[in-house]
Amino acid sequence: MPTLAARLAERTGLRILGIVVLIEAFFLLLVVTGGIRVLQTFGVWLNDRAVMQWLAAAKNALADFFAVFKIDLPEILTRIWTFITDTIWPVLVDVIAQPMLWLAVAALVFGSSAVTPRAVAHGSAIRCAYTRCHGLRPLPGKASIPPPRTTA
Repeated sequence: MPTLAARLAERTGLRILGIVVLIEAFFLLLVVTGGIRVLQTFGVWLNDRAVMQWLAAAKNALADFFAVFKIDLPEILTRIWTFITDTIWPVLVDVIAQPMLWLAVAALVFGSSAVTPRAVAHGSAIRCAYTRCHGLRPLPGKASIPPPRTTA
Protein backbone atom coordinates (compact mmCIF):
# COMPACT_ATOMS: atom_id res chain seq x y z
CA MET A 1 0.00 0.00 0.00
CA PRO A 2 1.71 3.20 -1.10
CA THR A 3 1.87 6.10 1.27
CA LEU A 4 0.25 9.45 0.59
CA ALA A 5 3.63 10.97 -0.24
CA ALA A 6 4.38 8.17 -2.73
CA ARG A 7 1.02 8.68 -4.45
CA LEU A 8 1.62 12.42 -4.57
CA ALA A 9 5.07 11.88 -6.08
CA GLU A 10 3.61 9.56 -8.74
CA ARG A 11 0.84 11.96 -9.75
CA THR A 12 2.82 15.20 -9.73
CA GLY A 13 6.26 13.92 -10.64
CA LEU A 14 7.76 15.84 -7.71
CA ARG A 15 10.42 14.07 -5.73
CA ILE A 16 9.85 14.84 -2.08
CA LEU A 17 11.91 11.92 -0.81
CA GLY A 18 13.83 14.04 1.69
CA ILE A 19 10.67 15.21 3.37
CA VAL A 20 9.23 11.70 3.43
CA VAL A 21 12.37 10.30 5.06
CA LEU A 22 12.30 13.11 7.61
CA ILE A 23 8.64 12.44 8.42
CA GLU A 24 9.24 8.67 8.72
CA ALA A 25 12.25 9.26 10.98
CA PHE A 26 10.19 11.62 13.14
CA PHE A 27 7.41 9.08 13.57
CA LEU A 28 9.91 6.30 14.28
CA LEU A 29 11.45 8.44 17.03
CA LEU A 30 7.96 9.22 18.34
CA VAL A 31 7.05 5.52 18.46
CA VAL A 32 10.31 4.55 20.20
CA THR A 33 10.12 7.25 22.85
CA GLY A 34 6.39 6.77 23.34
CA GLY A 35 6.82 3.01 23.51
CA ILE A 36 9.46 3.34 26.21
CA ARG A 37 7.12 5.55 28.24
CA VAL A 38 4.26 3.05 27.83
CA LEU A 39 6.51 0.22 29.04
CA GLN A 40 7.62 2.26 32.05
CA THR A 41 4.03 3.09 32.95
CA PHE A 42 3.04 -0.57 32.56
CA GLY A 43 5.89 -1.62 34.88
CA VAL A 44 4.78 0.82 37.58
CA TRP A 45 1.17 -0.32 37.19
CA LEU A 46 2.14 -4.00 37.35
CA ASN A 47 4.19 -3.52 40.54
CA ASP A 48 1.11 -2.12 42.25
CA ARG A 49 -1.02 -5.19 41.47
CA ALA A 50 -1.79 -7.87 44.04
CA VAL A 51 -0.43 -10.59 41.74
CA MET A 52 3.08 -9.20 42.26
CA GLN A 53 2.66 -9.61 46.04
CA TRP A 54 1.52 -13.20 45.47
CA LEU A 55 4.55 -13.91 43.29
CA ALA A 56 6.84 -12.38 45.93
CA ALA A 57 5.24 -14.59 48.60
CA ALA A 58 5.68 -17.67 46.37
CA LYS A 59 9.33 -16.75 45.76
CA ASN A 60 9.92 -16.38 49.50
CA ALA A 61 8.25 -19.74 50.16
CA LEU A 62 10.47 -21.40 47.53
CA ALA A 63 13.55 -19.73 49.03
CA ASP A 64 12.60 -21.06 52.48
CA PHE A 65 12.07 -24.55 51.02
CA PHE A 66 15.49 -24.58 49.28
CA ALA A 67 17.15 -23.14 52.41
CA VAL A 68 16.44 -26.47 54.12
CA PHE A 69 18.80 -28.09 51.56
CA LYS A 70 21.36 -25.28 52.01
CA ILE A 71 20.61 -23.93 48.51
CA ASP A 72 20.60 -20.14 48.23
CA LEU A 73 17.79 -19.72 45.65
CA PRO A 74 17.96 -15.90 45.42
CA GLU A 75 21.70 -16.11 44.68
CA ILE A 76 21.16 -18.78 42.00
CA LEU A 77 18.38 -16.73 40.37
CA THR A 78 20.57 -13.61 40.50
CA ARG A 79 23.44 -15.46 38.80
CA ILE A 80 21.12 -16.86 36.12
CA TRP A 81 19.64 -13.41 35.45
CA THR A 82 23.14 -11.86 35.36
CA PHE A 83 24.24 -14.51 32.84
CA ILE A 84 21.21 -13.83 30.65
CA THR A 85 21.57 -10.04 30.72
CA ASP A 86 25.38 -9.92 30.46
CA THR A 87 26.04 -12.78 28.03
CA ILE A 88 22.97 -13.96 26.12
CA TRP A 89 21.13 -10.66 25.59
CA PRO A 90 24.05 -8.77 23.97
CA VAL A 91 24.62 -11.70 21.61
CA LEU A 92 20.95 -11.76 20.61
CA VAL A 93 20.99 -8.02 20.00
CA ASP A 94 24.22 -8.16 17.94
CA VAL A 95 23.35 -11.30 15.97
CA ILE A 96 19.59 -10.98 15.45
CA ALA A 97 18.21 -7.54 16.28
CA GLN A 98 20.81 -5.32 14.60
CA PRO A 99 20.81 -7.17 11.26
CA MET A 100 17.00 -7.18 11.24
CA LEU A 101 16.99 -3.46 11.98
CA TRP A 102 19.41 -2.80 9.12
CA LEU A 103 17.27 -4.90 6.78
CA ALA A 104 14.21 -2.91 7.81
CA VAL A 105 16.04 0.36 7.17
CA ALA A 106 17.23 -0.93 3.78
CA ALA A 107 13.66 -1.94 2.92
CA LEU A 108 12.47 1.55 3.81
CA VAL A 109 15.18 3.23 1.76
CA PHE A 110 15.31 0.95 -1.29
CA GLY A 111 11.80 -0.50 -1.17
CA SER A 112 10.91 -4.13 -0.89
CA SER A 113 9.22 -6.64 -3.13
CA ALA A 114 8.26 -10.26 -2.71
CA VAL A 115 10.46 -12.64 -4.63
CA THR A 116 9.40 -16.20 -5.35
CA PRO A 117 11.83 -19.06 -4.76
CA ARG A 118 11.74 -19.80 -8.49
CA ALA A 119 12.88 -16.25 -9.29
CA VAL A 120 15.70 -16.56 -6.78
CA ALA A 121 16.79 -19.87 -8.30
CA HIS A 122 16.58 -18.42 -11.83
CA GLY A 123 20.03 -18.18 -13.34
CA SER A 124 21.85 -19.57 -10.34
CA ALA A 125 23.75 -22.73 -9.63
CA ILE A 126 20.84 -24.16 -7.67
CA ARG A 127 18.40 -23.72 -10.57
CA CYS A 128 18.87 -27.27 -11.85
CA ALA A 129 18.38 -28.91 -8.46
CA TYR A 130 15.40 -26.72 -7.59
CA THR A 131 13.73 -27.39 -10.93
CA ARG A 132 14.24 -31.14 -10.65
CA CYS A 133 12.98 -31.32 -7.07
CA HIS A 134 9.81 -29.37 -7.75
CA GLY A 135 9.17 -30.64 -11.27
CA LEU A 136 9.08 -27.15 -12.77
CA ARG A 137 9.54 -26.27 -16.38
CA PRO A 138 12.47 -23.97 -17.16
CA LEU A 139 11.78 -20.27 -17.37
CA PRO A 140 10.94 -18.95 -20.85
CA GLY A 141 13.97 -18.27 -23.02
CA LYS A 142 16.25 -20.58 -21.04
CA ALA A 143 17.70 -23.87 -22.18
CA SER A 144 15.85 -26.90 -21.00
CA ILE A 145 17.31 -28.86 -18.15
CA PRO A 146 17.88 -32.55 -18.81
CA PRO A 147 15.99 -34.92 -16.54
CA PRO A 148 17.97 -36.62 -13.80
CA ARG A 149 19.64 -39.87 -14.71
CA THR A 150 18.15 -43.00 -13.21
CA THR A 151 20.15 -46.08 -12.39
CA ALA A 152 18.66 -49.35 -13.53
